[in-house]
Amino acid sequence: MNRLLLFLFVGVVAFGLIHGASPNSEVSRQEAIKDALLKLRTEPKTMLQMDERVKAIKKLGEMRAVEAIPPLVRNLTKIRPISGYDMLDLAETYPAGEALIQIGDPAVDSLKKRFEATPPGHDQLLILNILRRIKGKEWTVSYLTQLNQEQKEKLPDAALDKLAHWVRSFDGK
Repeated sequence: MNRLLLFLFVGVVAFGLIHGASPNSEVSRQEAIKDALLKLRTEPKTMLQMDERVKAIKKLGEMRAVEAIPPLVRNLTKIRPISGYDMLDLAETYPAGEALIQIGDPAVDSLKKRFEATPPGHDQLLILNILRRIKGKEWTVSYLTQLNQEQKEKLPDAALDKLAHWVRSFDGK
Protein backbone atom coordinates (compact mmCIF):
# COMPACT_ATOMS: atom_id res chain seq x y z
CA MET A 1 0.00 0.00 0.00
CA ASN A 2 2.79 2.44 0.91
CA ARG A 3 4.53 1.70 -2.40
CA LEU A 4 1.32 2.46 -4.29
CA LEU A 5 0.91 5.79 -2.48
CA LEU A 6 4.56 6.65 -3.08
CA PHE A 7 4.19 5.75 -6.77
CA LEU A 8 1.06 7.92 -7.08
CA PHE A 9 2.73 10.84 -5.31
CA VAL A 10 5.84 10.66 -7.51
CA GLY A 11 3.59 10.41 -10.59
CA VAL A 12 1.58 13.49 -9.59
CA VAL A 13 4.73 15.50 -8.85
CA ALA A 14 6.32 14.41 -12.14
CA PHE A 15 3.16 15.31 -14.06
CA GLY A 16 3.11 18.76 -12.46
CA LEU A 17 6.79 19.35 -13.20
CA ILE A 18 6.39 18.25 -16.82
CA HIS A 19 3.45 20.63 -17.27
CA GLY A 20 5.20 23.58 -15.64
CA ALA A 21 3.69 23.43 -12.16
CA SER A 22 5.74 22.78 -9.06
CA PRO A 23 4.12 21.29 -5.96
CA ASN A 24 4.44 24.66 -4.24
CA SER A 25 3.56 26.92 -7.19
CA GLU A 26 0.05 27.79 -5.96
CA VAL A 27 1.36 28.46 -2.45
CA SER A 28 4.13 30.65 -3.90
CA ARG A 29 1.60 32.49 -6.06
CA GLN A 30 -0.66 33.16 -3.08
CA GLU A 31 2.29 34.37 -1.01
CA ALA A 32 3.39 36.73 -3.80
CA ILE A 33 -0.16 38.10 -4.09
CA LYS A 34 -0.41 38.53 -0.32
CA ASP A 35 2.95 40.34 -0.24
CA ALA A 36 1.95 42.65 -3.11
CA LEU A 37 -1.43 43.44 -1.50
CA LEU A 38 0.31 44.27 1.78
CA LYS A 39 2.46 46.81 -0.08
CA LEU A 40 -0.72 48.45 -1.37
CA ARG A 41 -2.15 48.78 2.16
CA THR A 42 1.04 50.20 3.64
CA GLU A 43 1.35 53.96 3.34
CA PRO A 44 4.79 54.69 1.85
CA LYS A 45 7.22 56.80 3.85
CA THR A 46 10.06 56.88 1.33
CA MET A 47 10.41 57.19 -2.42
CA LEU A 48 11.71 53.63 -2.52
CA GLN A 49 8.51 52.40 -0.83
CA MET A 50 6.45 54.35 -3.39
CA ASP A 51 8.35 52.65 -6.17
CA GLU A 52 7.81 49.27 -4.49
CA ARG A 53 4.04 49.88 -4.50
CA VAL A 54 4.11 50.51 -8.26
CA LYS A 55 6.14 47.32 -8.76
CA ALA A 56 3.64 45.40 -6.60
CA ILE A 57 0.75 46.66 -8.72
CA LYS A 58 2.52 45.61 -11.91
CA LYS A 59 3.17 42.17 -10.45
CA LEU A 60 -0.50 41.76 -9.51
CA GLY A 61 -1.46 42.56 -13.09
CA GLU A 62 1.09 40.16 -14.53
CA MET A 63 -0.25 37.44 -12.22
CA ARG A 64 -3.84 38.32 -13.19
CA ALA A 65 -4.63 38.29 -9.48
CA VAL A 66 -8.42 38.51 -9.24
CA GLU A 67 -8.07 38.95 -5.47
CA ALA A 68 -6.43 42.31 -6.15
CA ILE A 69 -9.37 43.85 -8.02
CA PRO A 70 -10.94 45.76 -5.08
CA PRO A 71 -7.71 47.47 -3.92
CA LEU A 72 -6.65 48.16 -7.51
CA VAL A 73 -9.99 49.83 -8.27
CA ARG A 74 -9.79 51.79 -5.00
CA ASN A 75 -6.26 52.96 -5.77
CA LEU A 76 -6.83 53.54 -9.48
CA THR A 77 -5.76 57.18 -9.44
CA LYS A 78 -3.93 57.29 -6.10
CA ILE A 79 -0.78 55.32 -6.86
CA ARG A 80 1.53 56.65 -9.54
CA PRO A 81 5.22 56.37 -10.29
CA ILE A 82 7.33 58.93 -8.48
CA SER A 83 9.07 60.38 -11.51
CA GLY A 84 9.48 60.34 -15.21
CA TYR A 85 6.07 59.12 -16.25
CA ASP A 86 4.31 59.99 -19.46
CA MET A 87 0.81 61.40 -18.87
CA LEU A 88 -0.35 59.98 -22.21
CA ASP A 89 0.78 56.46 -21.35
CA LEU A 90 -1.97 54.79 -19.31
CA ALA A 91 0.24 51.92 -18.19
CA GLU A 92 2.93 54.27 -16.95
CA THR A 93 0.71 56.92 -15.39
CA TYR A 94 -1.91 54.62 -13.84
CA PRO A 95 -0.31 51.26 -13.10
CA ALA A 96 -3.46 50.05 -11.29
CA GLY A 97 -5.44 50.67 -14.48
CA GLU A 98 -2.99 48.65 -16.54
CA ALA A 99 -3.09 45.84 -13.96
CA LEU A 100 -6.90 45.78 -14.19
CA ILE A 101 -6.63 45.55 -17.98
CA GLN A 102 -4.30 42.58 -17.59
CA ILE A 103 -6.74 40.91 -15.17
CA GLY A 104 -9.46 41.49 -17.75
CA ASP A 105 -13.12 40.49 -17.56
CA PRO A 106 -13.21 39.71 -13.82
CA ALA A 107 -12.52 43.44 -13.18
CA VAL A 108 -15.42 44.73 -15.30
CA ASP A 109 -18.18 44.70 -12.65
CA SER A 110 -16.00 46.56 -10.13
CA LEU A 111 -15.01 49.11 -12.75
CA LYS A 112 -18.66 49.67 -13.71
CA LYS A 113 -19.55 50.28 -10.06
CA ARG A 114 -16.66 52.71 -9.69
CA PHE A 115 -17.69 54.52 -12.90
CA GLU A 116 -21.27 54.87 -11.68
CA ALA A 117 -20.13 56.22 -8.30
CA THR A 118 -17.63 58.67 -9.79
CA PRO A 119 -18.59 62.27 -10.57
CA PRO A 120 -18.19 63.33 -14.21
CA GLY A 121 -14.64 64.20 -15.10
CA HIS A 122 -11.18 62.80 -15.64
CA ASP A 123 -11.62 59.71 -13.45
CA GLN A 124 -14.69 58.64 -15.43
CA LEU A 125 -12.73 58.98 -18.67
CA LEU A 126 -9.95 56.86 -17.21
CA ILE A 127 -12.41 54.14 -16.18
CA LEU A 128 -14.12 54.18 -19.59
CA ASN A 129 -10.75 53.84 -21.26
CA ILE A 130 -9.91 50.83 -19.09
CA LEU A 131 -13.31 49.26 -19.85
CA ARG A 132 -12.75 49.91 -23.56
CA ARG A 133 -9.37 48.21 -23.44
CA ILE A 134 -10.87 45.19 -21.68
CA LYS A 135 -14.18 44.80 -23.51
CA GLY A 136 -13.81 46.83 -26.70
CA LYS A 137 -15.32 50.11 -27.78
CA GLU A 138 -18.68 48.73 -29.00
CA TRP A 139 -19.29 47.05 -25.63
CA THR A 140 -18.32 50.26 -23.82
CA VAL A 141 -20.64 52.41 -25.95
CA SER A 142 -23.44 49.89 -25.34
CA TYR A 143 -22.77 50.05 -21.60
CA LEU A 144 -23.08 53.85 -21.67
CA THR A 145 -26.43 53.68 -23.47
CA GLN A 146 -27.79 51.16 -20.96
CA LEU A 147 -27.02 53.08 -17.78
CA ASN A 148 -29.96 53.14 -15.40
CA GLN A 149 -32.14 56.18 -14.83
CA GLU A 150 -30.30 57.26 -11.67
CA GLN A 151 -27.04 57.43 -13.61
CA LYS A 152 -28.68 59.29 -16.46
CA GLU A 153 -29.68 62.01 -13.98
CA LYS A 154 -25.98 62.48 -13.15
CA LEU A 155 -25.01 62.25 -16.79
CA PRO A 156 -27.57 63.78 -19.14
CA ASP A 157 -27.99 62.28 -22.60
CA ALA A 158 -25.80 64.98 -24.14
CA ALA A 159 -22.93 64.04 -21.82
CA LEU A 160 -23.46 60.33 -22.48
CA ASP A 161 -23.42 61.03 -26.22
CA LYS A 162 -20.13 62.90 -25.87
CA LEU A 163 -18.63 60.06 -23.84
CA ALA A 164 -19.83 57.51 -26.41
CA HIS A 165 -18.33 59.63 -29.21
CA TRP A 166 -15.05 59.85 -27.29
CA VAL A 167 -14.95 56.03 -26.87
CA ARG A 168 -15.70 55.50 -30.58
CA SER A 169 -12.86 57.85 -31.53
CA PHE A 170 -10.20 55.29 -30.54
CA ASP A 171 -8.64 53.20 -33.28
CA GLY A 172 -8.84 49.44 -33.04
CA LYS A 173 -10.67 47.63 -30.28
